[in-house]
Amino acid sequence: MKIKKLNNLKNVESFVQISYLKGFKYIDKAGEILNRYQGSKGEIEYNISSERLIIKKPLAGLEDLKVSNIDIWAHFVEPSNLGKIKQVYLKEFNSIIDIVDVGTVERIGWRNFFVIDIEKGKNTDGILPVKDMHFVEVTMKKTMGAINLNCIVKPLSKVKEDSKAILFDIDVFFMEQIDCNEVSSKMEELKNALEGNEIKQLINDILGKI
Repeated sequence: MKIKKLNNLKNVESFVQISYLKGFKYIDKAGEILNRYQGSKGEIEYNISSERLIIKKPLAGLEDLKVSNIDIWAHFVEPSNLGKIKQVYLKEFNSIIDIVDVGTVERIGWRNFFVIDIEKGKNTDGILPVKDMHFVEVTMKKTMGAINLNCIVKPLSKVKEDSKAILFDIDVFFMEQIDCNEVSSKMEELKNALEGNEIKQLINDILGKI
């Protein structure tokens, strides 16, 4: 069992987060941010406090958007592809930082929950290096140049369909100070890493043990 491309897996959820240190202006500018998402009838669902502004379904395909003094975080559900996530997030990020001067970016992270169905009768316990133990969760970490990778692998049970699947929780991120005008190129590097051979090989090595 192998994949040829990352899109052979179903991306059920995706999270993008850019962290910074000087974002307290969002408190004064919250109304200006909300005005970007207000519909023609004035409807908008949001929650605001001194710690964060959360906007529910601000755009089609974007489930949640959070702006705080330390980050801009976005949550996507069943996105069509990584390129679309990058495009949507960067548009919102750039629009918000035009309103709120956040200074230097400290971290860029992109986490995805990828799922693949497995054939009936396949034993996921083969992933483990020892016999007579059940596979619950495996956590792995590595670096790919300047990019950090955290990967959690766990089995999923589909009760109604009496079938199984594997979840690959893959988080890639940069931990370095960069200017906001470098964010787009860094996001492209993360996208290329997610779609690249190292992560594909990691996934195939695990699937090969099932």
